[in-house]
Amino acid sequence: KGFIGTAGMFNMTPADHMGLDLSAFKMLEIRKGDWTLVN
Repeated sequence: KGFIGTAGMFNMTPADHMGLDLSAFKMLEIRKGDWTLVN
């Protein structure tokens, strides 16, 4: 529990083998040739 990796904080359990919650995922798009976080 609490392993910090490049994709977020991992908290694996017997039921959750991925270990990441939705806060680890961000939606990006390209605007004017640069990456922008989508709200």
